[in-house]
Amino acid sequence: MMDLKSNLKSLQPHTVAVATTFLASFANFSTVGMIYGTYNSLFGGEKSAIIGKNVWKLLVSGMAVSLLSAMLVGLFVW
Repeated sequence: MMDLKSNLKSLQPHTVAVATTFLASFANFSTVGMIYGTYNSLFGGEKSAIIGKNVWKLLVSGMAVSLLSAMLVGLFVW
């Protein structure tokens, strides 16, 4: 993966805005782990098992929202 920090000066502001929006999103494994841990501690086994079965849906929906947010930033930052 490309190191953005070392190449930041050579990138256009549009690219930096889109990449920053996407990378600072909720589409990552740690966020899904926090959601699962919270449900497990608050609601117990049955409801946390439902979350556990649908982890991949959480990741896909998080990725879709992140891409949509980055797309909107890309439309307005020029």
